Amino acid sequence: MAPIMTAGHPSVQTQLAVVQATPFCNIRCRYCYLPDRGSTEVISMATLERIADQLSKSRHVRDTLTVVWHAGEPLRLPIQFYREAFDLFRNRDWGGVDLSFSMQTNAMMINQQWCDLFSEYKVNVGVSLDGPAELHDQNRVDRAGRGTFDRVMRGVRLLQDSGLNPSVIAVVTKGSLTHGREFWQFFADAGISVVGLNPEEAEGAHECSSIHDDDSEHGFRAFVDEILTLGIGQRGYPRLREYDNFRQLASSFRTNEVRCHDNVPMAILSFDHRGNISTFSPELLTARHEPFGDFLFGNVHDDEIDTIVESPKFTAVNKAVQSGVAKCQSECGYFDFCGGGSPSNKIAEAGTFDVAETRSCRLRIKVMVSAFVDSARPRKESRGGRSHDN
Repeated sequence: MAPIMTAGHPSVQTQLAVVQATPFCNIRCRYCYLPDRGSTEVISMATLERIADQLSKSRHVRDTLTVVWHAGEPLRLPIQFYREAFDLFRNRDWGGVDLSFSMQTNAMMINQQWCDLFSEYKVNVGVSLDGPAELHDQNRVDRAGRGTFDRVMRGVRLLQDSGLNPSVIAVVTKGSLTHGREFWQFFADAGISVVGLNPEEAEGAHECSSIHDDDSEHGFRAFVDEILTLGIGQRGYPRLREYDNFRQLASSFRTNEVRCHDNVPMAILSFDHRGNISTFSPELLTARHEPFGDFLFGNVHDDEIDTIVESPKFTAVNKAVQSGVAKCQSECGYFDFCGGGSPSNKIAEAGTFDVAETRSCRLRIKVMVSAFVDSARPRKESRGGRSHDN
């Protein structure tokens, strides 16, 4: 999460375009939020062409744009599909915009041909991996209920051998909390350079998180403390995405300019396989909640990206989202580290956007920031010598 301008400011910039090539996934993670991951529908090249055309002409797309292939397992589609898709995006007139591609995958289908494609098009690859086998296989199982760890690690090693250096997103569940040391040592031993922690969320099709209780909050703090004790970004240990964000924000506070991408309209644009358009949290692309119904604000075959903000539906959703952001700013001392929170977490947990705290933000922001601050404080050596930093 990086600082960006406040909602409604004319300089709001679209930084991410999340494209759902297919909702289908070849595995059945027990905490997945997607409701239609059994659907084998595929986005058409005509729809991708409309998305690329509109993004390349949008007044909100400036300087840089990352197109992220996500929300289903993108590698279920053939290599030739992405070669055509990447060329389709590249061949637009972007007017100096630095266009890049990113892929979030479970890595089970990686082979040398995929690695060659990623190298050719300079695709940033993120892998979903929850730690060592005994943790990963608790929830990341295939459609027959079998653990996927060995197949995922085969893909990770192929990526590494090809010089692609994938980052990792790890979901932290109740089963992880007492294994912080093993969890972090595993990623160090596996040669992973960057890990992001996603505390298990109650969201979308996954209505209950195993760590949304007071005991788990204390357990999560102990889990983070163990990681910090081992080390981050030093002595062969990975960098921690959340700690990088914390350091960036702590060194560059600017009042009213720190905002979470998730709650700034147009900062993230999400497109499903049918061309429907959403903004704010990408998870809202497949969500439904009254009184709004779904959170689709148009379709690229019928509407222009830049005009979705004019619709009554968007206006109502944005008003509710910004009310929640204002409540966070007025009530929460952690606002400078979260920028108002994630709308998808708020409505999933509280049934409204107009709330200042969720279980997700307590774990993802409050617990982690507190742990980072405490780890940076000087501590006395056991023999009463000079103080030192962690």
